[in-house]
Amino acid sequence: MSSSPERPYEWLSERGLGFWLPPRGFGNGLPAAAWAQLADLAEGQLAAVLFALAEAKIAGYVAEVRGRPSGPVRYRLWGWTRCATTAPRTC
Repeated sequence: MSSSPERPYEWLSERGLGFWLPPRGFGNGLPAAAWAQLADLAEGQLAAVLFALAEAKIAGYVAEVRGRPSGPVRYRLWGWTRCATTAPRTC
């Protein structure tokens, strides 16, 4: 998976978490300047993935995928864009 390069724009520092990520989610407590979608996860995977990212010093955030067909609840994982190519191997 590839992502666009992270560029330091002054206006990005004025944007809060809600600019990048959907509401009603939770993260591992690490900050990031910009975010990229990394994967869809099942509920049972959330804690292990967020802890693995935190141990690797990579910001992570998950939120329930909305508008899905009936079936198991899925969650989308976002990570720090600078680490978007390494995070899947970290987990």
